[in-house]
Parts: sequence; C-alpha cells; structure tokens
Amino acid sequence: MKPLLSTAAQRIASGTVASDEIITSILSRRQQLGRIVALSSLVDDPRYSNMVMAAKQIPGRVGQRIEDLLRLRPDLVILASFNRTELFSQLSEAGIPLYRMDGFASLADISRHIRELGKRLGEDQAAAEVLVEFQAEQQQFAAAMKKAKEGGAVLTMLNWQADGLLWGSATLFDSMLAMLSCENLAAQAGVKGWARLSDEVLASLKPEWLIIPGEAQQRDEILAELAAKPALAQMPAVTKQQIILVPPAELQAFSPAILKAMAKIVAPFLDSL
Repeated sequence: MKPLLSTAAQRIASGTVASDEIITSILSRRQQLGRIVALSSLVDDPRYSNMVMAAKQIPGRVGQRIEDLLRLRPDLVILASFNRTELFSQLSEAGIPLYRMDGFASLADISRHIRELGKRLGEDQAAAEVLVEFQAEQQQFAAAMKKAKEGGAVLTMLNWQADGLLWGSATLFDSMLAMLSCENLAAQAGVKGWARLSDEVLASLKPEWLIIPGEAQQRDEILAELAAKPALAQMPAVTKQQIILVPPAELQAFSPAILKAMAKIVAPFLDSL
C-alpha cells in the first residue's frame, strides 16, 4: 500500500453528497474512513444519498452552524460551487483549507472529481482504482445498449416527473444517455439544462421510454397517473408501459453511484440480447 503523504488531510469534512460518496469510495479502499470527521447534512436522507447506512459510522455533519464544524477541527473541508457563500468566507477566515468542487454536468465531470479528490486526499492510486472500475462498468453498459440498438431497439427517451421538469443537454442525465447510445428527446428539442414543458409538448416528442424518479413498487401508481393525463396517455412509452423507475438518489448521483441508475436503464434491454 502506498504510504500516506505527510501533507494529506487527516480530519476531512465533506459538505456535499457528491463528495461524501466519492471520498468514501476512495478511502474505504485503504480502510481509512476514520480520516473523515464529518459528512454532509443530506447524507442521511435517502432521497439524495446512496450511503445512508454507511454514513452511520461517521457521526459528524456539515450543517448550518459553522461553530459545530469548527469543533471537529477539520484540516480539509470539501464544498461545492452551490454551497452557501458565507460558509466559504467563514471557513477561510478560520484558516481552514478548502477544496471547491465545480462542474456537475457529465460523467466526465465525475471522473475528474474522483481524480482531483484522490490527489487532494493523498490517495492517487486508490482514486485511480475507483476510476478504472467506474469507467469499465460504463463501457459494459454502453456495449450492451449498442448491441440492443443494433438489434432494433428504439432508444428514444425522456425523463418525467409530475412537475414537468425535463433534463436537457449539458446535464448528467444527458451525458448518461449519450454513453448508452440513447437519444435524449429533451436535448433534441432544444432544452439546455433544466426546463419545464407542458404535457402537450412532452407528448409531441413521442418517447418510446420514460425514465422516472421512483421505486419499483410505484410502477402501477405512476402508470395510472400518466394514463389519466389526456396529453400523455397516447405517448408510446405510456401505451406500451415502457417506463423505467430509478430511485431519485441514484438518478441524480454525482458519484460512481450513478452506475446504479445506468444498470436500471439497461436492464429492460438485456432480455432481448
């Protein structure tokens, strides 16, 4: 095992779910989770976190009160561009080393953060191992979907949720679909980032598949909800009942946990290979 760099942080606080999941995936390879003194305040919420159970062994949380964080005496705090500006200022004034994550729009961004966080933790090799596995699984999924498409599968997709929010180009969702040889119809319709479109516009895109945040046991309930909407009821995805449910934490994971979402998207096509 590579010796720990003398300058590597020993008391790490993570302020985002993304960094929670990335640094634990890196440090767990060297049995060094003890170096983490705090995780984000959302790590215990299954709507956002893929490590609710694992987080229980790390009691500290980065919350609203800077005093609570300072009491943990961190020598590295990992934040993101969307964290509160005053938190950056307060930690800087306290002389706490900070690492700021930014760029959350693609699988490539996840890979970059794995590398950069590994370097900051003094665990380049462990991060490289995480990255190799992350990219290898992506390639396996991509190969399966390419084979399905060559076999005649129509891979036109949209995400759907009740508030009409769509994920277009320049999003992690779009990057994931591109890796899987799927067409994100929202991006093709000109949506960049996130936008809300009417049911009528959604129906006009005629997706063969809908990817929906939710649990498997909600399938019948969601199909009934879609069928009850006149504009959506005639979409191919609804008439053919071709919906793919993915837990929200997996679908929005900005970490290797996004592989769980990819696996669920690929699963319906495996039987046809």
